[in-house]
Amino acid sequence: MKKAFSLISISVLLIFLLMVNGCTKKDEQKTEVKKQDTTVVTGKDVTGKETEGTKDEVKKIIESGLQKSKSKNFKDAITDFTKAIELSPKNPDAYLYRATAYAELKKNKEALLDYTKAIELKPRDIDAYINRGISYYDMKQYDNAILDFNKATELNMKNEIAYLNRGNCFMKKKEYEKAVGDYTKAIELNPKYVDAFVNRGDCNYKIKKKDEACKDWKKAQELGDTGVEKLIKRFCK
Repeated sequence: MKKAFSLISISVLLIFLLMVNGCTKKDEQKTEVKKQDTTVVTGKDVTGKETEGTKDEVKKIIESGLQKSKSKNFKDAITDFTKAIELSPKNPDAYLYRATAYAELKKNKEALLDYTKAIELKPRDIDAYINRGISYYDMKQYDNAILDFNKATELNMKNEIAYLNRGNCFMKKKEYEKAVGDYTKAIELNPKYVDAFVNRGDCNYKIKKKDEACKDWKKAQELGDTGVEKLIKRFCK
């Protein structure tokens, strides 16, 4: 389940925002939650053995929730994931899926609780750290978000999404040089990462590196981004 973010529209407002605030940040991206990684940890019967019936039931409920999430029926998806948690309270993926559904509904406080529980149960889950970081970002808790993205890069130094999102936090904190560094790392890992080129261009413009900004915007345009056309016409003469 991957959160889809709308791109910034092309308008006079776009140029105005760049002139006033310096950046026209592309929205952050969530990592894809892979349903094939679902772990079923069930309760036990009176003999202390896990029941196969419960395992199968939990898998079906989670699959149902994933399908509802795919259809953007997040409210009912949450109901399914809650049922799965009731049957399998130590299932980290059920918490992760429910957290992502909460985040889609902008219920970031609830999402944070579930992401934290997922991490407690599965401490090396990169998806949970990145998605929790994005919830912190949405709540304007940029320092907490950066800590989660730091952890994600520690767990996987080749995760370009973690670098992009950390760069977005630095952008919000107006630490543009650090943001440029993270966007550059994301581009090194994925040379066609259009969002990283757009954001790096915006920050380069803010720190008065106009030529570098124009190179980034033109590269983003070459990669198919139409949102930079007016920026190029206005600032890259």
